[in-house]
Amino acid sequence: MKALFICKRNYERSQMAAAIYNKLTNTHDADSVGTYAGAPEEPEGQILSNLMSYGYFFPVLESHGIDIKDNRTKKLLPSMLDRYDLVVSMA
Repeated sequence: MKALFICKRNYERSQMAAAIYNKLTNTHDADSVGTYAGAPEEPEGQILSNLMSYGYFFPVLESHGIDIKDNRTKKLLPSMLDRYDLVVSMA
């Protein structure tokens, strides 16, 4: 099942949810996006490890074998919604 997790900036919640889903299902079927990523004040494509104030969750994920430090932020586009069986809004 293809799953899309959506949060505001695509810095934390949706990135973590997609990574955990993929780890638990042993697939790459989940993706994450943000509704504000790509806005002038929230440029798309930022590398998560460069967002220093948001890095507190990396050690927790890494302790479970999940590394998302090099993930980039992505913006939600309406055309994406048709590609997924499940769409989860994180907030």
